[in-house]
Amino acid sequence: MLALLLYEAMFLNVLVPIHTRGAITLDGKSVRSCCAAHESQKSSQRTPTQKDRENCAICNFAARLSTPPVICWTPPKLGLVQLLPFPPPVVATSTTPHLPYLSRGPPAMV
Repeated sequence: MLALLLYEAMFLNVLVPIHTRGAITLDGKSVRSCCAAHESQKSSQRTPTQKDRENCAICNFAARLSTPPVICWTPPKLGLVQLLPFPPPVVATSTTPHLPYLSRGPPAMV
């Protein structure tokens, strides 16, 4: 994990800011060759064109690395899931009589 963090830090903070835009393009055409150090740096055929700068592979790769993940905050679609039948009515029955007075009073004849 530490190696990945170091790689991303070096790539995004060192390589991306100092690279020559258009040196490596997405179509695979490279402006520089392996012997670029031996050739003259001021050669007009080795400078990247505007199309090469627009198709820079390092810029496109860095742009895809540094984008944050997309979070979808939209709520799910609401709707009717299921119709449930009405439950049958429940009748409560009790066998004990409920007297209309408190039982703490004086004894009475029932």
